[in-house]
Amino acid sequence: MHAMLALRPLTALPRSFARGMSSGSNPIGFIGLGQMGSRMAENLVKAGHNVVAFDVNKEAVQKLVAAGGSSAESPKAVAAAARVVVTMLPSNPHVRSVYCGIDGILSEGGARDGALLIDCSTIEPGVAKEVSAAASARGATLVDAPVSGGTPGAEKATLTFMVGGPKDAFTDAEKILQAMGRKIVHCGDVGNFADLQSHHRNHSEAWVRQQSFATTWFWQSPWLL
Repeated sequence: MHAMLALRPLTALPRSFARGMSSGSNPIGFIGLGQMGSRMAENLVKAGHNVVAFDVNKEAVQKLVAAGGSSAESPKAVAAAARVVVTMLPSNPHVRSVYCGIDGILSEGGARDGALLIDCSTIEPGVAKEVSAAASARGATLVDAPVSGGTPGAEKATLTFMVGGPKDAFTDAEKILQAMGRKIVHCGDVGNFADLQSHHRNHSEAWVRQQSFATTWFWQSPWLL
């Protein structure tokens, strides 16, 4: 797994490129305007992109509109308006619903053939692969791009993105992610980084259980009674 991580040096996007990407014919969709998502979307606006957003929190949407973005009535409407869509959602059920639910990104009339979908949510690798397969069935490409850096990193556009997906899709996603982060790492296929996280988490939990058992055995040892 570690051999697949390839850190690429970042260069600033030319302003002419940013203007081209921000034209009315090339908006970027953003779904999920929570503590991190709202700041990430605002950084896209600051970089010159035309951002069309959706969130169940209407106040968060209005704040982005006041910052220069625009709004849509559903995830499907976002995907219909933008060939590139970024999602930043709380958990597995939210991702499934936003992508595959009623009026979701992948519902009829949503994402178009050739669309690029960038999911920055922290979810299980199986869910990332499931949604990626659903996207492929509609002619779209999904890359998963979980982030590190927290709210301060989202505020300052210094996040690290660990991206899984085809190389060409990674190259296209990188151009968008540069407006929100400092380091963008290609981790191979969709779900690879989440798989690695899951492995380390399970290993850590097993180690904690082992240490807990050893401690309990020690204090209950007949030699201490």
